Amino acid sequence: MKKTVFAAILAAAAAAAAAIIFSNGKETPPSIITKTAYLADGYAEGSLFPSETPDLYLLDPAPSEDDLRLYANLGVTAVPSDGGLAVCREPSAAKAFADARNAAVFFDCEISEEALRFLSSAYEKPFFTDTAAYKGGKRLSVLTFDMSSREPTELIDELYADEKSDGLIALISGADAVKKNENGAADVLSALFMPSARYDTKALTVGIPSSRSFSTTRGAVWFTGGCDPEKPLYLNGAEVAVTPSGLFSVRAPLSPGKNVITLENGENALTFNIDRPTSAKNAENSLAAAFETDGKTAVLSSDGDPLVFTSVPITSSADAFYAPSGAKAKIIDRFRTKNRLNNTEVEVYALENGLFALCDKASVTDEPLPAREIKSLSAGLEDGFFTVRVKTVGAPVFAVREREEGALLTFYGVKGPVDLAVPENPLFKDASFRADGLLLRFKEGAEHLGYIAKYEGDEAVIAFRLPKKAGDGEKPLAGIKIMLDAGHSPHVGGTQGPDWPNDLRERVLNYRTATLTAGYLRGLGAEVVLSRGDSEDVVYRASEVKKTYLPSGADIAVSIHYNAVSCEGDPLTRRGVLTIYANAHSKRLAETVAAGVSRYARRPYKNAAFGDYIVCHVSSMPSIIIECGYLTNICEYDWFLKPENGDAFAASLARSIYDYFAAS
Repeated sequence: MKKTVFAAILAAAAAAAAAIIFSNGKETPPSIITKTAYLADGYAEGSLFPSETPDLYLLDPAPSEDDLRLYANLGVTAVPSDGGLAVCREPSAAKAFADARNAAVFFDCEISEEALRFLSSAYEKPFFTDTAAYKGGKRLSVLTFDMSSREPTELIDELYADEKSDGLIALISGADAVKKNENGAADVLSALFMPSARYDTKALTVGIPSSRSFSTTRGAVWFTGGCDPEKPLYLNGAEVAVTPSGLFSVRAPLSPGKNVITLENGENALTFNIDRPTSAKNAENSLAAAFETDGKTAVLSSDGDPLVFTSVPITSSADAFYAPSGAKAKIIDRFRTKNRLNNTEVEVYALENGLFALCDKASVTDEPLPAREIKSLSAGLEDGFFTVRVKTVGAPVFAVREREEGALLTFYGVKGPVDLAVPENPLFKDASFRADGLLLRFKEGAEHLGYIAKYEGDEAVIAFRLPKKAGDGEKPLAGIKIMLDAGHSPHVGGTQGPDWPNDLRERVLNYRTATLTAGYLRGLGAEVVLSRGDSEDVVYRASEVKKTYLPSGADIAVSIHYNAVSCEGDPLTRRGVLTIYANAHSKRLAETVAAGVSRYARRPYKNAAFGDYIVCHVSSMPSIIIECGYLTNICEYDWFLKPENGDAFAASLARSIYDYFAAS
């Protein structure tokens, strides 16, 4: 594929990569507590990023007053001295030099690392030689970079090359290129220090917790919000650290009984009344059978949910399978049980062969059931699917289970033929009956992209979607259809950021990310369907959204969300890109998207994880959720508020989806 196809995507992703670094190098009012460890805490352990903020120094032999103002706006420190370096040629002069200059100290002489460590412990600035550097007693990595002879965006990659050091000092030359913004040199430096996106808000607001009065059994809660950064913030009289843009997260311990928490910022104050009960009541409800056996026939009407279970109470979707619409089974009993997937009670039919089905997804008839059996099997390629057709008597319930070695078809309570001829196809090499059903074994490296299971009369149809691969040229995704769902509706807005009500609700960000991503995907030739069409105000529930997936004819579905943690969790330790899948045929998509977005947008990688979510339970195509980041993490929230970062994130998501099809 031509390199130019992703020029815009990579440029946008580069801007995102730059913007995630935080700096305490800017001058801020004394009331603002700007500790690098605090600002960077959300990106420290287990992420793609250095554990501490780099110090960037621009080497300019003779900066003017205008130059210094420019550098201050870019968030870097200019070092005016011999050849652009702050040089100290005598170790004995180090103290006087450190007292006189607000700059890094370079020793052009012999000095031990122990001396560097000692000096750096006494002064909050880097001390270094051409081989070693220390700040605050910790050893740093040293990076030198020439803006005039290299592509400025390469600086981003180099800043993240060393992930294990305690910190980084970057010495940047090419001051003329920065002053003229050649190849975007000044833009890159400005993005690296993430200028605040929250200039228009001065009010004291708290997004989490959302209620001023509530009860919790936890020993502490977290308050996440925004305030006027030019005034000190206090929680019950103790000063609270805030970012330069005025965002904060602070933990408040709770005593048993009633607690009053007051936040004060200048003339503004908010008070919270929190009750911590001394004991918690057991909320588990007892379950009791409530209906008699009726001995009738249940006809299942699946819309793609895992409606048939092999055990009760329902504790995991691993105990369930997707019911083929039109399957029939004799009812043995009807009762209520616990569905611990969503903490509700549900009515179920106890069916023959030890199965259970949700009552609201089945109709009941007096139709007698004949002895069920399999009459014949056939298979072949049909319009983008590898289809297995099973002629039965009585439409017995069957399951399609995804195994590492292939797809297992289990027909309950019937016996059938021992052979199935498998014609040449991209997915399966052969098929054989075993004790638990018919196993279609994958060819080496093969995978399917979901399946459709249904009855046409008494004929069971199991159609496995064939994989599609990205092509070459300027439109590599031509012929591929992608469903993008912007999570949540106006009646359920999703989570909220720290300075609610001044911020954007999750649903607005979801829709914005979906439409931006759609634009990039269409630029690559893909046909894109938005579950909410041209309006973010379309009211859909998750179950209704999923019903739009199958008739769309899409090859994959991605539901876009932003994450959150409650006030009982630590918002500063929850960060990063998370993808969620519920089926084996969706796992590679989830892994590819999570890793790709983290790499291209330089966002922390959280995980690609299994999850029992309704929009992931789609048998007919790979379907995942992407949680783009935590709006309750003040660092991530501040990053996503900048429109250019949202655009870069969408570009990275589109590129990751391309990667998925390119590897098919």
